[in-house]
Amino acid sequence: MITTAVLQGGVAESCKEIVGAETVMEANIVRGQSGACVKKATKALKNAADEMKKQAEAPGANAIIGIGYDFETIGQGMVMFAAAGAAVYAVRQ
Repeated sequence: MITTAVLQGGVAESCKEIVGAETVMEANIVRGQSGACVKKATKALKNAADEMKKQAEAPGANAIIGIGYDFETIGQGMVMFAAAGAAVYAVRQ
């Protein structure tokens, strides 16, 4: 899983599909508790990555490239984390 569209030492032989995942979480930030918010954000991004890996396996992909991450506040105290990328079959050169 990489954020660039170029595989170092390899090539994407075929693009299988676009994969993506979202996580919505409560993010009430209180002074002095930014560490807790960072932990929640890290967990949300890991959950999104895990979901994308599952989605990529079904069509036979072995890599995800060009991953983009984003977050958006929705409502009061809620944040949505999203990730998407291209599931590809890659080979080493």
